[in-house]
Amino acid sequence: MNINEHISLQKLIRYNNRDMNFPDDTESEQITEHLFDCNFCLDRLNGINYLRKNLGEVWNQVFPPVDYPVLEWINEAKKFIVKEALAPLEETERNLLDGTAEIIPLFVPATERRAGISSVRVESEEGQFIVLLYNSRKIDLSLFEVKIVDHILKFKSASDPGFTKATLFGPGYNTTNSNIIELPDRDGRYFFCFSFKLTPGSGQFLLLVY
Repeated sequence: MNINEHISLQKLIRYNNRDMNFPDDTESEQITEHLFDCNFCLDRLNGINYLRKNLGEVWNQVFPPVDYPVLEWINEAKKFIVKEALAPLEETERNLLDGTAEIIPLFVPATERRAGISSVRVESEEGQFIVLLYNSRKIDLSLFEVKIVDHILKFKSASDPGFTKATLFGPGYNTTNSNIIELPDRDGRYFFCFSFKLTPGSGQFLLLVY
């Protein structure tokens, strides 16, 4: 080999694995000598060695693992979901598989009204629910007030969110649908709201908007 030329990736991989299969030891020695003087090839060799030892970690960084429970929920939801939501749901599934879907975890404290104290809300013993929002319409979550009271998940926004329907699905219950409605508040101003009845202890779920 010409010691003034960079070493090929194939030879660096074989050198790193010590599986040389070179005609003699001369080329192996030349590679070693070259690495002493060439930072470029040495960096490539270090990269190959790191990749060999940390392949799983590197792979997950390049190709993040899909949230398979969500895909299971989608497959189950296809059996029950309303017809007009099927196309957005299938699009969500494709986007999850190719990594272009954006899933945003949102932690929502669950509260309940105690008997005889209807005006006071206290934390439920169930703790927190986890809401997974599929950001199909680039929803700005800061525009929404999200809360769970007495197993009712409510989304409230002072401005039009840009969609008219939403479907919720997840383990422990079938899909439920909600229309976005416009309601007046105490000051006479209107806000947009949609809500879902949850199964106690339902945990994680996915919201599809369309």
